[in-house]
Amino acid sequence: MTRMLGSVRNVAEASMLLHAGVDIIDIKEPAEGALGAVPLAVTSDIVRSLQGHCISSATIGDLPMQANTISTAITATQTTGVDIIKVGIFSRDLSAEILPVLASHTARGIDIVLVFFADRLPDKINFRSLAGCGIYGAMLDTADKQAGSLRTIMDHASLKGFVDAARAAGLKTGLAGSLQAIDIPPLLGLQADYLGFRGALCRQQDRISQLDSDAVSRVRGMIPVEGKNATELLSMAN
Repeated sequence: MTRMLGSVRNVAEASMLLHAGVDIIDIKEPAEGALGAVPLAVTSDIVRSLQGHCISSATIGDLPMQANTISTAITATQTTGVDIIKVGIFSRDLSAEILPVLASHTARGIDIVLVFFADRLPDKINFRSLAGCGIYGAMLDTADKQAGSLRTIMDHASLKGFVDAARAAGLKTGLAGSLQAIDIPPLLGLQADYLGFRGALCRQQDRISQLDSDAVSRVRGMIPVEGKNATELLSMAN
């Protein structure tokens, strides 16, 4: 079943999404880039405020693909108590030196999701190799938020190929990237483990502005929850 991920930058936003029934609360600072990091102290506050009632994830920032830099950021982010750590792959080549570093962290029980970008996608992703390194999941997003949504950059068949290949390797899968309500029905058919949102949950659909409760409710209502099927929820949202 596809679940909903919503991105927040502070405790107040996390509280809104928690009460709206969002499945995964993702901690990031949209003003700092595609995967901008929230200060560690704030991330810790958000995780504590959730009191274990919701899965949490956090980004490590828009960092260069340098092993030491990535490793240090993962170690620091783990101290916040967040459930999942998201690492962005901003180059078109996942260098060989990065994988052993990621494996060293997953061996310590850290759940890592790698975020690939549709506008910077490597020619080939070896999902089985990632699974062999203990990677928890793979996600598609967009790096340039002005270039259009995920569905304008990649066609449906390519999105399906990504989800199917990652799932076949045993990875959790996620789709995000300036997604709006209109994108939800076609993406539900791909059966990714989660769909991620920020801009669609904000005032005037501006990812840097504050969350809007009506927008949150609309998106939440279009994504299946346990006990309700997609048809029922889509009817409720219309």
